[in-house]
Amino acid sequence: SSPTLDLSLCKPLAKLIAGEKIAATDIASVDPELYRTRIEISRSQNGIHTLRQALGLENDDLLFAWYDPISGEPTEPLHPQGFEHKVTEDNVDLYVRETAEFYLLNNVRRQTAALINGVHSILGDAKIIQHRDLLLLLNGVANFDLIDWRKNTIIQVPATVDTDLASRVVHTFWSILNSDLTNDARSRLLLYSTGAATLPPPGTFAQLQPKFKIVLDPTLPLHHLPVAHTCFNQLHLPLLDDPKKLSSSLQLALDHGLGSFGLA
Repeated sequence: SSPTLDLSLCKPLAKLIAGEKIAATDIASVDPELYRTRIEISRSQNGIHTLRQALGLENDDLLFAWYDPISGEPTEPLHPQGFEHKVTEDNVDLYVRETAEFYLLNNVRRQTAALINGVHSILGDAKIIQHRDLLLLLNGVANFDLIDWRKNTIIQVPATVDTDLASRVVHTFWSILNSDLTNDARSRLLLYSTGAATLPPPGTFAQLQPKFKIVLDPTLPLHHLPVAHTCFNQLHLPLLDDPKKLSSSLQLALDHGLGSFGLA
């Protein structure tokens, strides 16, 4: 018999199948290091200058090209005439998008197109489903070890938040995860927070990069839904320590927020 590989569909590919555009931030779920050293730097203040320094281009312009991470040399244009197209503050967003698309698709465009056509032949028009629901449909629902989840979670509490209140909110969150949420809902919570419904092999939170983080956010009104920053695997919670209200807020976010609402 043939061996079975326990592999999951990645977020960028799911977006393409669902007819959605790839965003620069999608690199974070595939290659966090490249996202940090290429994409995040480019979008920061004085990012072009910083990236030029990182690539050893102190005396050269940053071009619309793919730069070899080892040599720092431009190897392929990101679009026709890319070698003649200088990156500026006015077009840096275009550079970031084209860099992301090149990294994710350049060598597998034909294979990706074949896969998309194959999935569409089975599912029909995949545009009727959002990529997050497609991830759940194709990847399935994992069984999570809640002790492992809690052990590998970072809790961020601003200095302005009362420590007793923070402790109650965190305790309430884990109680809800343990008692109120089904395994399907836990998968949707992971998907809502990280952009992926499953964990990296071998399926433990220790392998999740960046680490799953809960941020107790005093800037969120108490009636606000939890806010996810999927690039950084962060879930921002309002300072709600009432079990019923926090549980309701989480459930509402998972039921209606997987498209875009509540995401940052």
